[in-house]
Amino acid sequence: MQIHKIIHYLRRFTGFPRDIKLLLFYSSIVLIGFGLSNVVMSLYLKSLGYNPSTIGILFSISTITSTLLTIPGGLLADHYGKKKTLLVSTIAYLLSFIFYAAFTNFYLLCFASFLNGISFGTYNAPFIALLTERTHHEKRSYVFSFNSFIMNFSMIVGNLLAGTADILRSKLRFSTSFSYRIFFGVGVVFVLISILPLVLMEEDTSYIKKRTKVLNIKSWQVIWMFSIVNALIGFGAGFFIPLLPLYLNLRFHVSSAYIAVLLAASNVMMGIAYLASPRVVELIGNVKTVTLTQGLSVIPLLLIPTSQNFAIAAFLYTIRSVLMNMSHPVFTSYMMGAVSKEERASIAGITSTAWNGSTAISTIISGYIMNRLVNIPIYLCGVFYILSTTLFYIFFKTHEIQ
Repeated sequence: MQIHKIIHYLRRFTGFPRDIKLLLFYSSIVLIGFGLSNVVMSLYLKSLGYNPSTIGILFSISTITSTLLTIPGGLLADHYGKKKTLLVSTIAYLLSFIFYAAFTNFYLLCFASFLNGISFGTYNAPFIALLTERTHHEKRSYVFSFNSFIMNFSMIVGNLLAGTADILRSKLRFSTSFSYRIFFGVGVVFVLISILPLVLMEEDTSYIKKRTKVLNIKSWQVIWMFSIVNALIGFGAGFFIPLLPLYLNLRFHVSSAYIAVLLAASNVMMGIAYLASPRVVELIGNVKTVTLTQGLSVIPLLLIPTSQNFAIAAFLYTIRSVLMNMSHPVFTSYMMGAVSKEERASIAGITSTAWNGSTAISTIISGYIMNRLVNIPIYLCGVFYILSTTLFYIFFKTHEIQ
């Protein structure tokens, strides 16, 4: 009987329109490349001789660029077309991988980070808006949750591929930096493949002709509330999440293989949680789901510095990741349901900017702190997670949206 109920529930994640399937395929392929770089990036830069402070700067160049372009990216997507904007994003991402693979010079790596920032700055807003407008509101939470599930699966593939860097180094006697660099070349292949479903997708651009100006937003009060929440949680995340592989390497002296397995395992658990999140929303609502999952995630996060070994830290990080990220598709779906079709990409861009900008600042700070006090960034991350979750509940507790 229980199996029958589970099968019936899982069927709700089927029957999506053609363009939704193309979008999901596109994001899944792109995220394989992200899964690769997420494991090897900081370790690759360390193998080139860069210290945590410099690595923090390189990460922040990408984040700052993304921050500066996210609002323009969202506005231009609403004004000129979301599909075109996503194509620009994908090409920039492709070029960033090429530069990471080909060069080791600091200034050229800065340019690669800049290209990476262009990609992220022009990706999130149009993608979320397209996903929203192609989905009936009754299935929106299922589409966003399934998208997160698919993206997580792709991250797992990328993480596990990146974990083979140690095999290349030991079996084929490649240098540490070269074994990492190979995976940026692999990322180029996946990003090239992702362009195909994007080209095949159709976009309704009839509303674009009706717009007389680029900035055409009416929901400013909603924007500011979501932006404050995003800024706080992004500021907290920047202290720890981008530098997680570096933290684990400094604290427990583990290699990329162990880190890859950890990230893959946490992504498996997150994938299951993503599929369960629509049911939680049906039971307690969007606002309580976000508040509960994000709030509980702080507990294992703050316990990581007390870990005596890598296994305990990995276990706590996995629990933290499941709880915190489970709320992401719920939060996004809730936000998109609060605004009109004509301003969704713009608002997604503005709120993403709040997240990216605050993350860029805290990542720079974290690089300097981690160089001296390796655990402090985790505590700072937890403090701002608590502030963000508290404000989200205060702002939206009486504004439930289906």
